[in-house]
Formats: sequence, structure tokens, C-alpha cells
Amino acid sequence: IEISDQGPGITQKALQTLFDNPQQHDRQNDRTGLSIARKYVEGMDGELFCKSKHGHGTTFMVQFDLVS
Repeated sequence: IEISDQGPGITQKALQTLFDNPQQHDRQNDRTGLSIARKYVEGMDGELFCKSKHGHGTTFMVQFDLVS
């Protein structure tokens, strides 16, 4: 699953801590949901990724292995 936008993108510095728990950095912000989302996805043996180029938008990807 991929979700993309054409917004301002995310800097490389911000990408490094994007999924961190904001409490680890002594601040609250809108990234709390990303930390929780990654935990849920990983709990279902999936992966949550983000790729972005500052000034060119962002894509979030969720990947799960197929089970037969």
C-alpha cells in the first residue's frame, strides 16, 4: 500500500527520527501517530516506510508478506 502527496516533503534530518516516539525527544508533536502506526504494522509482521525529497512530496508505504 502506498500513499503519496505533492506537498513540501520532509527533510533528510527529519526522516531520521520520523517514526521515533516523540517522548524520547522530550517533546510532543504530530508524529505520535506515526510511532503508533509503525508499532501496529510491525506487530502484524509488516513494515512501514517513508521516502521523501524535500520540496517534492512524500510517500508512505506499508508492506505485508503474503500468506498462503
